[in-house]
Amino acid sequence: MGDSRKKKTSMWLTTIFLATGMLFAGCSAKEQGNGSAPSPAESGSDNALVEKGATLKIWGGKSQLATAASEFEKKFGVKVEIEEVNLKDNELRQFMLSKVAAKQTADISMLDLGSDGYNLFYDKGVFMPYNDMIDRDGVKNWPWVQKDVFNYLPYNGKIYYLPLGSVVYGLWYNVNLAKEFGIDDKIPKSFDDPNYRDWTWENYAELLKKATKDTDQDGKIDVYGTDDNFGWGRTDWLASVGVYNDLIENGRMMAPGLNYVKPEALDALQFMTDLALTYKVAPDPDVDVKAGGINIENEKVVIRRMGSWAFDYFKSKANPEREKAGKKPIEFAFTMYPHKAGMEDQFKVFGFTGQGPKIFSSTKYPKAAWEFVKFYHSPEFESQSYNISESGSLPSFTGTAAIDKLKQQVGELNGSMMIQLGEHLIKEGSLPYQQPPQEMLKQYPAGQKPTDRLSALIPDLRKGKLKFADVVPPLFEQQYNDYKEAWAKYDASNKQ
Repeated sequence: MGDSRKKKTSMWLTTIFLATGMLFAGCSAKEQGNGSAPSPAESGSDNALVEKGATLKIWGGKSQLATAASEFEKKFGVKVEIEEVNLKDNELRQFMLSKVAAKQTADISMLDLGSDGYNLFYDKGVFMPYNDMIDRDGVKNWPWVQKDVFNYLPYNGKIYYLPLGSVVYGLWYNVNLAKEFGIDDKIPKSFDDPNYRDWTWENYAELLKKATKDTDQDGKIDVYGTDDNFGWGRTDWLASVGVYNDLIENGRMMAPGLNYVKPEALDALQFMTDLALTYKVAPDPDVDVKAGGINIENEKVVIRRMGSWAFDYFKSKANPEREKAGKKPIEFAFTMYPHKAGMEDQFKVFGFTGQGPKIFSSTKYPKAAWEFVKFYHSPEFESQSYNISESGSLPSFTGTAAIDKLKQQVGELNGSMMIQLGEHLIKEGSLPYQQPPQEMLKQYPAGQKPTDRLSALIPDLRKGKLKFADVVPPLFEQQYNDYKEAWAKYDASNKQ
């Protein structure tokens, strides 16, 4: 999961705290109908699915919402108006704050304020929690690929959105080169493949040695097995040994990266660094891979770590550029990460791609808004609109036409592998979270934050002069304490 912390100005923070008492007045949730009517057209009673004459205004992108709005209007007879909002970062936060203060909100928001941007609005009741509707309508029984997704969505016990989809992470490889170097038959094609049991770190490193070549015999490597030459930040790889990159308490981020201190995580970090230092199957840390054109699309790398989203990169950029240069397209395939010996059942890597529609508590049409949320996440709509190239997300539902479309777009083998990865997961390696406002965090002199101090050690870590186990634990213990104190300040400020 990427770090989406954004700096907020002191003026913005002061405005929030001075105005919270009056800005958020009247934002209580509206009473929900029971949704038991046989038809949405029967709107005039408490049993109707939608309110009579309802019109929903949604903040978001028209390209993102146009199809959903059109299909929803046909099915429910509810008019949907999309208001395009193209602001980002602090300007978007200011827009939200001013609209809430003026009581000029839409019915639904599809805006992306980042992982921590909605904290204040959740705390002040600006958005409607979905818990009661989720329980009433059996949403937890939907056939999500990620069976335990609802364990990780609550913020202070309340759920305000459903994720837009998920991506799985693994290894993409050049099928042509894999066959040429005699390693394709060793790469597992599914979890049922006998090769998966032997898909260990050690065997993976040996396989990469066969794919690391000095093709012109000039004493220099021309093709590397992989370009993963440094472990820091590879949270998806760490999750493959059963650890997570974040510590969450009560729906809040307490210390990003705290679980790096687990022995399994430190081993994974060291192994990835040793791909270059010890096994010599990845570029040396001093090599500028970008300047040297060392990448998978240039056939200078055989295997590299990327997510399901990378399919569109190969389809829309890498191969078209090769064709322009008069080169043949590359056939790419997808497989899972290797595992630490004895931990083949611990694979846990995937991530949510974004937060779905949120309903403002002030909406006049809570029933219609909730039906839109359900429709947007339904197998019916997804099957009509699914395209991996648009978001890199996997289908949320098994047994639908969207699964067939995935396989059509990426190939039967790749599609089956991605689906298996999603279904094989035990727990997420990337969790939704909320971070405390930047102003609440302890203010360090320049370069002295725990993450800054760790970053300063990266050159020595990369070159093997330091070991991860020696420097990571104390820095992240300090970071955990910093976040704990920041949340305490935030809670105290909201009680004033």
